[in-house]
Amino acid sequence: MFRIINLHYDNWLKLELRPSFTDSDFDLLLKLYQEDIEELCKAVFQKLFPIIQSQNQGEFYKKIQYISLSYFLKINPNLSPANDSGVVITGFGEDEIFPSYIAYKIWGKVHDTILYSEHSHGGVNLQSQSAGIIPFAQDDMVKSFIEGIEPNFQNLIFSTLDELFKKYPEYIVEIMTNLSDSDKKIMIQVLSEKSNLIFSDFLQKMMDYKKSVNIAPILQVVTNLPKDELAAMAEALLNLTSFKRRVSMSAETVGGPIDVAVISKGDGFIWIKRKFYFDPKLNARYIAHYYQEND
Repeated sequence: MFRIINLHYDNWLKLELRPSFTDSDFDLLLKLYQEDIEELCKAVFQKLFPIIQSQNQGEFYKKIQYISLSYFLKINPNLSPANDSGVVITGFGEDEIFPSYIAYKIWGKVHDTILYSEHSHGGVNLQSQSAGIIPFAQDDMVKSFIEGIEPNFQNLIFSTLDELFKKYPEYIVEIMTNLSDSDKKIMIQVLSEKSNLIFSDFLQKMMDYKKSVNIAPILQVVTNLPKDELAAMAEALLNLTSFKRRVSMSAETVGGPIDVAVISKGDGFIWIKRKFYFDPKLNARYIAHYYQEND
């Protein structure tokens, strides 16, 4: 147990803090929560408490406290919280000609400080990407529409073929009974190298086909669409995701009235569709006041 604790402690020690925290924050939180973590340690490791007492008890609790707090405050690429949410910020900067975005994952807060990490970022430019369709959260149906294949089905095909290409050299060599063990090893190595080349070539052809036949034509159309049709397209893609959830056994996590807005350099933020928590027909005075304020 102590070997495992030391291993985890050494691994967390090497990782960097999340951007919303500093070293002084970490030290402060260690002092604030060390007694709570120690009480939890005693509850979890109660059967091992005699062993802990026979060792350096203070050092043991110190490392457990450090590991516990690091789980929340440090960036570990191998750990992804299950219950996270997201925020996407997009638009134009004062000096930007083209739009860009940045997406964050958020899963709570510690001592009034938000726990977040940057998920992705990107933008439009004249050199490499003149248009883009970037889905967030439940993006399977949007990707299916753009790429021409359902992402999970594509992953299944690739993983199955990858496993097959790794195994088939051994299957071939097994039926070559006239080869010695050393020759079999050489043959497996040669066939495995050829297998990897064939599989890599297959993946490249698949990616090229998706890009040229499915993705590129859609992006070419998007590049030339007027703003109102871009808004209609975005709403249609969300409705497609909602409809798929409605007719499948998965939870209907996408649906209901959809807010649609367009952000442009010239006009700024413009609502195309906006839902209200009340019936607008019964609150004409509010609607008139709202539009008067935003004229």
